[in-house]
Amino acid sequence: MLYDLEVWLAGLILLLPVLVLGFAWARSRRFYNSQPIQQRQKILYLVALVAASVSTLAYLGYWGWRVCGLYRITLPFMALLILERFLNLSKLLSAVAIVCFFIG
Repeated sequence: MLYDLEVWLAGLILLLPVLVLGFAWARSRRFYNSQPIQQRQKILYLVALVAASVSTLAYLGYWGWRVCGLYRITLPFMALLILERFLNLSKLLSAVAIVCFFIG
């Protein structure tokens, strides 16, 4: 029973970026309607949300690949190659998102 709790907790921790970004997307429009914000800051914040969302997709793909490895499911070589390229892109997008979040 403790093992099941550990698995559920690990799954929750891995899905936290999805939950946080979901809340950020849901609250962004309401925040900008109630606060006077410069257009540049609003655009940078939206760029940061998009970059973080795409980066999170690569993150989920990576953990999906790791789970497939646990169950000895082999993925096609092209899928692994695409995942690797997507992870490299997500590193850049994560840096862009952090900078844009600070500015926006």
